[in-house]
Amino acid sequence: MIKQSHRDKFAAQLESYTVQAAQIRKLRSAPRLVPFHQSVEVRLAETIVLAGTILNISVSGAKITLRPNPGLFVGALVRIGSRFATVVRAIEGGIAVQFVEPFTADNFDERIRP
Repeated sequence: MIKQSHRDKFAAQLESYTVQAAQIRKLRSAPRLVPFHQSVEVRLAETIVLAGTILNISVSGAKITLRPNPGLFVGALVRIGSRFATVVRAIEGGIAVQFVEPFTADNFDERIRP
């Protein structure tokens, strides 16, 4: 038989996962825009610098084409301009990233620079 403390701990973990999943869904549905300044530097391990173009950006992530496209793998940590991000998808000619620290809504508009 499972002890009550184990049940409570498991219930707390499930609640935490539920809250986290809701936050991720909210961020993924955030409005996207095309910034005025689309050119961006994408750095991998601070030694590899790639030229990129932001196709669209949201408070939580961005879709970026790369020249040349090295085929970065999902899970790679990169720096987009001055923001750290994780590659979450490979797209044709580039990557989709999720920022480690999302933008705040009050400073997010077309003039944004990552």
